[in-house]
Amino acid sequence: MNGATCAANGFGGFTCQCSPGFSGPRCEDRDPCASVPCMNQGTCIRENGGFRCACPPGYSGNLCEIQDACQSRPCMNGGTCQPSNGNVGFQCICPTGFSGLYCET
Repeated sequence: MNGATCAANGFGGFTCQCSPGFSGPRCEDRDPCASVPCMNQGTCIRENGGFRCACPPGYSGNLCEIQDACQSRPCMNGGTCQPSNGNVGFQCICPTGFSGLYCET
């Protein structure tokens, strides 16, 4: 099953060598993490017949596909970056005396 190589085990049964990405006595269970679905060094965790991605700092989304817009530290002159629009955008909160999109002036 699923490209496995099976042979009789001498005890009236058989043993299978599963193809990559499959497991189980007859290689019937597909490993959802075998295709390495998580992006940006996210860790794939098998869960409830499926998977979830544990994302590294600065990334989010089901597959760790969304980079936190503040990760690159775009704000200047001591400005504080606040993520917006689901971490895709950002807003710089500028200290007194500075203004502009990046607190550059």
